[in-house]
Order: sequence, then structure tokens, then C-alpha cells
Amino acid sequence: MKKKLAVLSFIISLGVVLILPVSISSADQATSIPKILYSANSHGEGGW
Repeated sequence: MKKKLAVLSFIISLGVVLILPVSISSADQATSIPKILYSANSHGEGGW
């Protein structure tokens, strides 16, 4: 039973390590997309 718990906690920690950078990079992309749209609009290339 303890071995199962250890494996489970290992999987969870591994998942957190894998998911955290992805969520950080996606949040970074979400903030950069409006900047790209804004710069395109300010140059008159957006067409919005």
C-alpha cells in the first residue's frame, strides 16, 4: 500500500513538473497575442 502511494505521489510530482512550464508558456503566449494584434493595428496591417 505504501509503495502505491509513493508511485502515485511520484506521478503527481512528475505531472506538475511537466504541466507547469506548459501553463507558464501558454500564459506568456496569451499576453503576447494582444500585443501582436495591437502592433499590427497600429501599423495599419490588422484590418480590424
